[in-house]
Amino acid sequence: MVFEYRVNLPNKEPPGRVYISSLGLKEVYESYENAIKYVVSFLEARKDVMIDFDYFLASVWADTRRRDKVIDFFGYNKIENWPGNPEVKSWIVRNGHYLPHLGTTCEDTLILLGREGEYRKTTSDLKSYIEIPPIDLGGLENYIKKTLVL
Repeated sequence: MVFEYRVNLPNKEPPGRVYISSLGLKEVYESYENAIKYVVSFLEARKDVMIDFDYFLASVWADTRRRDKVIDFFGYNKIENWPGNPEVKSWIVRNGHYLPHLGTTCEDTLILLGREGEYRKTTSDLKSYIEIPPIDLGGLENYIKKTLVL
């Protein structure tokens, strides 16, 4: 999976960062702007799901065979003392449906999460972590065309 876009959401509640994959981007979402709208619409519609987390990371992709829009979410909480060792809960959203018991993801997303975690531990606080994304994503950063802040 190649992540082409990264979106920082420092002003959302909770704040987060979203990576948008090239997998199905044109075929299903048609554009990265539509993929971003899909994530933001979920965040706005399902604040009840997000309220328990201090921050989140997400990977947006599409199942091209079924033409499904998919978000792999990772909610982080229980950060006692920064950087701490937060708990992580994963779930997916498929075609707008919240599926809390189907938290599966691919290896590239796991690499991304690991690199994000390593980077987070070098930052001074949550605000700086979310506002300034990591440079080193284990080679995955080579494919990012654009980083946006919403």
